[in-house]
Formats: sequence, structure tokens, C-alpha cells
Amino acid sequence: MRATSFLLLAVSATGLRLDHSSSRVLSDLKTNVDLFKKSVSDGIDGMVQEQQEKLAHLKNYTFSEFRNQFAKGYGIGSPEYITRQKIFKKNLNYLIQHNEGPAKTYIMGINKFMDMSEDEFKKLLGYKRVGSKGFGATSFIQGAAPQWNDFIKAVALPAKHDWRPKLTKSKNWFQDQGACGSCWATAAISCLQSHLEIKHGNSAQLSTQAVVSCTPNERKCGGTGGCQGATAELALEYIANNGVPSDAHVPYTSFAGSNGRCHKDAFAKKRHATIEHHIILPENKGEPLLQALYQEGPVVVSVDASTWSFYDSGVFSGCDKNAIINHAVVAEGFGFMGLQKYYLIKNSWGSEWGENGYIRLKRFDDDAAHCGIDTKPEDGTGCEGGPPQVKVCGMCGVLYDSTYPRGAKFIHTSEGGTYHN
Repeated sequence: MRATSFLLLAVSATGLRLDHSSSRVLSDLKTNVDLFKKSVSDGIDGMVQEQQEKLAHLKNYTFSEFRNQFAKGYGIGSPEYITRQKIFKKNLNYLIQHNEGPAKTYIMGINKFMDMSEDEFKKLLGYKRVGSKGFGATSFIQGAAPQWNDFIKAVALPAKHDWRPKLTKSKNWFQDQGACGSCWATAAISCLQSHLEIKHGNSAQLSTQAVVSCTPNERKCGGTGGCQGATAELALEYIANNGVPSDAHVPYTSFAGSNGRCHKDAFAKKRHATIEHHIILPENKGEPLLQALYQEGPVVVSVDASTWSFYDSGVFSGCDKNAIINHAVVAEGFGFMGLQKYYLIKNSWGSEWGENGYIRLKRFDDDAAHCGIDTKPEDGTGCEGGPPQVKVCGMCGVLYDSTYPRGAKFIHTSEGGTYHN
């Protein structure tokens, strides 16, 4: 309504006469503004109703229901039962407190983490990236990665973009990393599977296990390797140099936290896919990430996921400006809900978490609108000898580190691989 009034005032000030065509433009503008206002109102009303329904459910939810819903095996009255029940009640109260009160942009709900302590949950956060490009975890394998603007140029972006309609196979594949800090490998594999489908119209479930077991980490970037942490860049470097088997040939076995053994020669005979190289996007810059998402495909991003455990739906905005990067996930698009802009992100905690395995993470127009300091890069983002702290921007530090594969391709049986049409 305000936009219509503003345009009428502007026309009046110029002394121009409104003809039939101009009147129609104004009418269309008013209709569009009214539709936008209605969509915002409907979105808010829908969130309020969902929030109220979720709150009512939480207030009546019991530990017994949780045990049955998630098939928890500990016996009634056992020491573990008593411990888990205490943790459950603490977490349940936290969810109730969040969902009470004014309308929220996101809702928290029941999931498989309800009986986990904070320390246990941290085991799922295994992504630990290099603290600075100067201490890069990629240079010692095959040299510096190509720059993003060597391949793509900025174009006008739509208000929303979602790769999932084209990912008919790979969007349904979720590798649950278990108690292994392997999200760096899981995210790299998930991203590669999507790029294969975008480029070739087909995909395959690839071996996260081979990457976990075999990726070298000589500089101890993000940990000591395997389940103890590494980087998505290192995973993509490894794949570019060695290829990767299918999951059917080398299935995931690190659920309990063991790295598994690297059978390099055997894995080499089972190569199913590879890439030419990977791209590292500029630190703390939103535009290159959006351009890559729109023009190239999904991108591995790094985040502080410490507060993500009970996310259920909506646009998540629960991270402070200061963030400890500790998790790797895959951005698959961007969009808006009402007035809230977001990145669409695929997680590695299974399809039953969040919005069918996804989270919508708040997005800012200004890169500097939500910046802080990662004060513990040695815990989540540092190589040995790296800087003591780093600047991170975006909700949960999402703009800090982004990378994606290029030249994704299958290795056909005629080339010594295992892929066949």
C-alpha cells in the first residue's frame, strides 16, 4: 500500500497525467503489494499455529513415549535409564522454554538427541577447517586450488533457488555419521553426489568410508584425521587424486568412531567417480557463495552447529556473532520465508532431523551484519601452527569457509573403474 502511495505521489509531482496503461500498472503494483503482505501474514500465522501445536505436544510428551518412538534399548530402572531420563527432562524443559512466548522464526522439537548430553552431541561435530588460507590444508597435496571467478561471473540472482527438484536421487541420500567426527567427509561426498547428478543426470552413493580411512592429514588440520577431524578441502583433494569407490563396494563402518583401515590398492581397483579439482570461495563473502550455489551447484559450508541439535522447522537464527566453527554441511539453495532470507542446508544427521534432514539458516544482505570471532580455532578450525583466532561472518559463521567440486565424473569400466551405464 505504501509503495502504491509513493508511486502516486511521484507521478503527481511530475505533473504527468495517468492514462489507462498507467492506471493498470498501479493496479497491478497494488495487487502485488497486497499479495506480498498476505504471504508474510500467512507465513507468520502459520508459524504461530505450528509453534502453539508443538508446545502443546511437548508439554504432554513423556520419556516412555520417547523410548518407544526412537527404540531406545536401555531397560526400565537401569542406571542408564535413570541417567537418560534426567538428560531427557532437562532437554525437554529447554524446548518448552524456547517455544513459549512470542512468535519465533524457528521451532525446536523432539528428535533422537533428546537423551544425549552436550558432550555426546559434540561428537557429531567433526568438521575442523584450516584457520587461514596461509596455513592451507590443500597446498601440500596438489597446490593451490583454482579461484571461483576463474570459472563463473556474477549474474543477476533470483529471490530463491533450490537444487532439490533436479536431485531426484541424491537429495534422498543421508549418511548418518554416527559417533565419528566425519562430517567433513560426509559433506564432501554428499556435495559430489549432487554435482554428478546435475552434470550427468545420474548419481551413485559414494564411499564416505574410503575418504575417512584414507585422506591424509599431515598438517593436522582440524584434528588428526579420520573420525578425529579433517577438512572438506582435504577430502576433495583426495578424491581428485585417487577417485572414490561406491558405497556398495566400501560401505560406511565408522558409526562407533573407528577410522577403519585404508586399503589403498584395493580401493584403487574400485574407483567409481572422481573430480578434476575443487574451488575455495572467498572467506566471509556472501555474493560468491550465492553465485556458486546458483550457477554451479551445492557447496560445502562450515558452521557452528552447537545449537542446532533440536531444530525442527523455520528459519534458524540461534547463533551469536562469535562462533566456533565445528561442523561441515552442504548448502543446496537459498530463498525466503516472509521477511526472513535463508540458506537451504542439508545436514548429516539423518532425514528424521529438522525439515526432512534440512535446515533453513538465516541469511543477511550485508556480509558485515553478523560477524564475530572464532576464539578457539584449535578446537574447530585450526591447523597446527595456525592463528589463535579468526573472523567469522554470517549466521553460525556460514560464510567463513565454502568449497565445492568441479569436473565431477564417473569412472567407467572401460577406464578401469566400476561405473557402467
